[in-house]
Amino acid sequence: MAQLPTLPAVGPQTVAHAGYLTVYTATEPFNDGDVMYYSHTDYQLYTAKGTFIKTVHNSISRSDETPERIKLPPGRYLIHAQSEMDGIVAVPVIIADGRNTVVNLESDRRGANSRGSQHASR
Repeated sequence: MAQLPTLPAVGPQTVAHAGYLTVYTATEPFNDGDVMYYSHTDYQLYTAKGTFIKTVHNSISRSDETPERIKLPPGRYLIHAQSEMDGIVAVPVIIADGRNTVVNLESDRRGANSRGSQHASR
């Protein structure tokens, strides 16, 4: 059997390291005729030292009830977001490579609030 020639690898030369952030901010009601939707409010993302990075539009449309999952380089960040219990809050977050950090600022179905709980998952 003949040896096949091996071509150079295709794709980026280095592996990009990234993690993800999902923020369950307070919701705003939207009546779309006969159906009520509760879209998540936007939030601001900053470096850990407080330099503004961007505003995250936390839903695709007014009828979208799923918060955006954004890709970020690993590191420490700060978010300013609307909490259902405490109004606008500042929350430090840590993004780890290959993990999804989730921040919950909304009330659960029993009316209790997680008071800014965070967890990371793969």
